Amino acid sequence: MKRQTALPPEPFELFIGDMHIGSVFAVAPRDCIGGEYANGQHWLLRCLNHLIARVLDEAKDKAFVLRLGGDLTDGAGHHGTNLTWGTPRQQRDAAVLLLQPLANISSAIYSVDGTAAHVGESGDDDRDVAARLGAKRVQPLFVTETEGVKLNWAHHGINVSRNPWLTQNGMLQE
Repeated sequence: MKRQTALPPEPFELFIGDMHIGSVFAVAPRDCIGGEYANGQHWLLRCLNHLIARVLDEAKDKAFVLRLGGDLTDGAGHHGTNLTWGTPRQQRDAAVLLLQPLANISSAIYSVDGTAAHVGESGDDDRDVAARLGAKRVQPLFVTETEGVKLNWAHHGINVSRNPWLTQNGMLQE
C-alpha cells in the first residue's frame, strides 16, 4: 500500500489597504464613531465585520496570507482639515484593533508603506501598525506569485498621469 502524503493547504490571500483610519469618512472602531458622518462610519464598520466573518469562514484549512497595502491611517489633521479624528497613536491603535482578527488567523502577513502625506515621511504609522500585527515589511514594489499568477504589488503603481503635479504619484519613475 502506497503511503499518501498530505497536500499543502490551499492558499487564500487578502490584499487590504487605503483604509485611512482616522478620516471621518473611513471605517473606525465603534467607540471612535461620532458626529456628522457617523452613519457612513457605522456602515463601513458593518462591511469590515462582514469581510472578517467571511474570511474567517473561507480561510478554514487554508494558508491565509494577509497583505497590507499602505495608508492604513489617515494622519492627524491631514491636509490641515478637521476631517480626521485622534492623534497618530490613536489612529494606529484603531488600525491594529480593526485588523487584529485577520492577523490572528494569518499564516503570514506582509506590508508595504503608504504615502508620506498620510503615514509620515518614513511610513512610520504603517510600519508601527504592521510591526504590531506581526507583518514583514516589503518595499517598495513586491513581486509575488499567487496560485501561479505573478503580481507586482505596491501602494501606488506606475504613474500614467499626464498631469505634471501627479507625476510623483507612481512608485516607478524614469
